[in-house]
Amino acid sequence: MSVMQYEEINVFSVTSNSTVSSLVFESESRELRFAVSGDAGTTGYADVYIAKSLVQDASSIEVYLDEKKIDYTITSTDDAWLLLFTYSHSSHSVTINLGSSSWFDGNLLGNWMIYLAVATVIVVTVVALFAVMRKKTKDRKPKE
Repeated sequence: MSVMQYEEINVFSVTSNSTVSSLVFESESRELRFAVSGDAGTTGYADVYIAKSLVQDASSIEVYLDEKKIDYTITSTDDAWLLLFTYSHSSHSVTINLGSSSWFDGNLLGNWMIYLAVATVIVVTVVALFAVMRKKTKDRKPKE
């Protein structure tokens, strides 16, 4: 079993009957990569745990074995996706593309709504202060 942390939490793990090495997550490309190897003539499997905090929609996940797209099964749990795929043993490179990060992700959209609300309050406050200051300035001018 191999476990990888990203942003201080465990978000990936790989369980396999193969030897797993070089487990790395590239956040910019949103790709999890690792190598698997085992005795020729046997079947290998990989069971990959991916936290839902990184992937909201599992339909965007793609799995590649030696740069060739392969089929996999997926199971949903409360907080993770579990991917399972098999292969003939030898040495292989595995790439799991998590798909693009959605701009309208629920957390991100919620954050933008907070920023918008704060900005609106600031603008309304500045406009109100400006109006009050202008009125006071008019009231202070002597009448001719």
